[in-house]
Amino acid sequence: MRTEQIAAVLLAAGTSSRFGEEDKLMADWRGKPVAVHALETIASMIFAELVAVVRPVG
Repeated sequence: MRTEQIAAVLLAAGTSSRFGEEDKLMADWRGKPVAVHALETIASMIFAELVAVVRPVG
């Protein structure tokens, strides 16, 4: 199946509770936050639809 025919879903709504006190999505990995690596990877491919599931602000 080609990526142009499917949707990509980025799951980023967790609380990172097993990661410790730090926010896992904002944790530095190779000079960038983990969330940036995930977004750049998804953005580098062509999908029919892109969906990000995130936790509410606040």
